[in-house]
Formats: sequence, structure tokens, C-alpha cells
Amino acid sequence: MKEKYIKMSSEKKESKTKNQKDSEKKNTTRRKGNSSTKSSNKISKGESKNKSTSKASNKNAKVNGKGKSSEKKENKKLKTEHILLAIFILLLIVVICLSFMVVKKKKENEDKLSADLVIPVLKAGTEENVSLNLSSLAKEDEYVLKITNYRDKKINDKELPYTITVLNETDSSIEVTKDYSAQNLMIDQESIIIEDQKLRGKVKQDVYYHIKVVDEKNVSENDIISIKVNS
Repeated sequence: MKEKYIKMSSEKKESKTKNQKDSEKKNTTRRKGNSSTKSSNKISKGESKNKSTSKASNKNAKVNGKGKSSEKKENKKLKTEHILLAIFILLLIVVICLSFMVVKKKKENEDKLSADLVIPVLKAGTEENVSLNLSSLAKEDEYVLKITNYRDKKINDKELPYTITVLNETDSSIEVTKDYSAQNLMIDQESIIIEDQKLRGKVKQDVYYHIKVVDEKNVSENDIISIKVNS
């Protein structure tokens, strides 16, 4: 009986040990499974992190690309503005220089056209006679006769026509020109009537007639030319 009991107890012990081993094996497999799932979870999380980081990097790259393109556009705009500003400044300098030259030229012309005699024509029926000594005229460059439509602050209200008659009773040739024209109005050296001349109304006007001797050799002391202004 004792032997049987011992055998039974030994069998029970063996079965217990087997059960313990089986349970340990199961636990280890479970642990391995859990560890594998954990590792797989970690891997999946890592992949998702990599994906998110790659997406973020792509977004950053796009943002950087847009930033660079906007910077390029802005730089191009600034360059264009600088070029336009430089052109504007250059044109402004040119305009100022031209204005200065025009004013200077006008002043020179005014100084050059300082008249020897001024005849204001303020109304119809005006008549003025001028006699020039040709010998005195020959010593000068020219004689300048200025016809105006004003006297001091008084200006003609309306347009006035006038004529100029030049009478040359000498053996010398003379030249008569108007304003800046080089055309000699003395077609006939004995006499000429310059007709259809007009003076404006309400605005100041100066008309210059230049008279000079062409051949000085034939000039005598008593030689005289006559100029008549009629309106």
C-alpha cells in the first residue's frame, strides 16, 4: 500500500511539474507574442512617424519653394522700380537742362535784339517816319527797329494791321530782315513796301526789323534811307 501511495504521489508530482512546465511555456509564448506585437506596434509607429516627417519635410520644401519664388518676384519688382526711377530722374535732369538752355538762349536773343528805336502802334492811323544816316549805319553791325503793340502797361485791345515802307535813294545796297528770318525783304533796292503785317491784341508782342548796309564802299556821308510805319 505504501508503495502504491508513493507511486501515486510521484505521478501527481510529475503531472504537476508537467503542468507547471506547460504553463510556463504558454506564458513565455504569450510574452513573446506580446513582445512581438509591441515591436510591431513600435515599427508601425516609427513608420507613421517617418511618413509624417516626410510629409512635413515635403510641406516645408513647398513652403520654401514658394518663399523663394516670392522673393525672386519681389527682387525683380524692386529692380524694375529702381530702373524706372533712374529713367525718371534722367528725364527730369534732361528737362531741367533744356529749360535752362531755352531761358539762356531767350535772354541772349533779347540782349542781341536790343532795339535802336521803338515805335508803339496802339491805334489805327498811326504814322511814324524815321531817317537813317547810311554812313553812321555802315559803322554799326545793324540798325534794329522794334514795332510793339503796347506802351508801358497799356496793350492793344484788338488786332492792328500795319505796313512798313523803306526808301533807299543811295547807291548802296541795304538788307532788311524780320525777326529771326534770314530772308532779305529789300527785293527792290530803291524802295519796298512790307504789307500785311499784323500786331496781336491783348497780348504783348515785339516785332524786330534789322537794317544793315551790304556794301560799305559806296556809302557817302549824306546818304539817307527813309522808313515809314503806317497802321
